[in-house]
Amino acid sequence: MKRLLLILVTMGLSACSSGGGDGPSISGKIVLNGVPLAGVVVTVSGAMTASAATDSGGYYTVHGVKNGGYSVNPALAGYRFTPAARPTVMSGSNLAGYDFVATAAPPVTAVLLPRTGQVATYQPGDDGSLQKGAAWPSPRFADSNNGAVTDRLTGLIWLKDAACIGRKNWNDALAAANGLASGICGLSDDSKAGDWRLPNVTELNSLVNLGRWNPSVGPMQTADTAAPLPFNGVANYSYWSSTTSAALATQAWTIHFLFGLVNPPFKKIPFLVWPVRDAATAGTISLPRTGQRFSYAAGDDGYHQKGALWPTPRFTDNGNGAFTDNLTKLVWLKDANCTDEAGGQKRIQPATPTVSATFSVLRYGQALTWVGALHTGICGLSDGSSSGDWRLPNRLEIQSLIDYSQGNPALPFDHLFLSVQAQGIWTATAFTTSSNDSPWFIYPESGVINASTYGSYYLWAVRDGAP
Repeated sequence: MKRLLLILVTMGLSACSSGGGDGPSISGKIVLNGVPLAGVVVTVSGAMTASAATDSGGYYTVHGVKNGGYSVNPALAGYRFTPAARPTVMSGSNLAGYDFVATAAPPVTAVLLPRTGQVATYQPGDDGSLQKGAAWPSPRFADSNNGAVTDRLTGLIWLKDAACIGRKNWNDALAAANGLASGICGLSDDSKAGDWRLPNVTELNSLVNLGRWNPSVGPMQTADTAAPLPFNGVANYSYWSSTTSAALATQAWTIHFLFGLVNPPFKKIPFLVWPVRDAATAGTISLPRTGQRFSYAAGDDGYHQKGALWPTPRFTDNGNGAFTDNLTKLVWLKDANCTDEAGGQKRIQPATPTVSATFSVLRYGQALTWVGALHTGICGLSDGSSSGDWRLPNRLEIQSLIDYSQGNPALPFDHLFLSVQAQGIWTATAFTTSSNDSPWFIYPESGVINASTYGSYYLWAVRDGAP
């Protein structure tokens, strides 16, 4: 009996652990202001999933971890962790030293999305005519005269020389950005290795000015001004983000700065590197997190998880055919494939000899007309809305719905859309060049963003919510 009691007491003093048995383990310690923090649940996910809670000494051990790649993620309500996650590979030996530092998490609040930069109007109801979002500060960019440029809109600091590091594969791009320091690439900012990093896809996308092209970066462009770029060497080429594709871990997201295309090529391809670092002061707006929590490599998106926390729950069903995104306060039509007629536009297109099924897609002009005529009594709406209240979302608004940890669809797991279609969804934003304009559209199954002049696509209607 005494022996059994001793065993039970010893078990009670050990860090809580779950896994595949007594096999290889991953362990570490978590502290808050130098003091051990108990009750943090550390999850190891990848080839298998297991978790353990830190004990009174701040220690945790996850036993029975199979061979393979993993992300080690701590979680405790009211706290955030540095790093946010750690990548590792189990190859049969115990792994120790996977430590984290906890700090109090900031309050979760809604974010204000900025304008896209588009000012030209091509059709009534498009992005240029409405210009939804927070206005950019003027001037938006401030040259620090130390090799860096501060974006006063987001508060992020960017390397001024966007071509200095050159083309690298994704893993080398991470290492180059993490190793950047004062004395490299014209920097004289006293920064140290580890201060700079590869931006996540939301941060990199924040540089895109959808009113400019060749490159699609820089201050707001109007008809009577051609404001110079605040950066040097911006190439009409793809730049790596630190965000891995949820569909295929051998791919990561890039932004092509000729015109702002967003897609995930293979990580082995050499693309350009544009490092970023946090500023001491906040910008006009706060960028939200991408949703990615799995860390594939040190210094990546999952490792840092930069950006504003998402509220829980992310969405609220308004009970009137619409729901509110608590992150942005935008209100979305719940039925993502409503086939009701509006504004004289019929959603169901007749079948053709080459297409056996019918589709509720519309051409761009038809989509603008349809959504502008949407009102209560149509598509299950009982919100009291009138024609003109609803609109097509601009590119940043629809991108705010993308969860880069998810695929097929790339939407938060608790999204409230009904009848989500895998094909393209129209935005109100035009792909602007010197010779033509084509609306941008997004594939909700992946998050890829492209443009089309003559295509027919689905639409998701949005309206402004409460401030």
